[in-house]
Amino acid sequence: MTGGGSGRHAPVQTARMRHDWLGQQRGGVAVYYAVVIALQELFTTLYIGFLGLIFSSFLMFLAEKEQNPEKFGTYADALWWGVVRHYAPTNKRVQCK
Repeated sequence: MTGGGSGRHAPVQTARMRHDWLGQQRGGVAVYYAVVIALQELFTTLYIGFLGLIFSSFLMFLAEKEQNPEKFGTYADALWWGVVRHYAPTNKRVQCK
């Protein structure tokens, strides 16, 4: 009868093992969910930055096209100004021609 007591607790141990296994699986799903959320935030940030570039370049084009036509003659020139101004490293700025 020494082993009889452990037989009664076998289903409890099995349930605990199953619960631990499910907890580990949920942890993996939580990590996957966190990665998906982080990627969504990254793409949203890039999208907002791109819209800011387009909008600021358009405003500069409207403001400067008459006073500075050699640098802001076309919208493409203003867009290039926006890319160089906002995304180039500050210590190596490219001069807009």
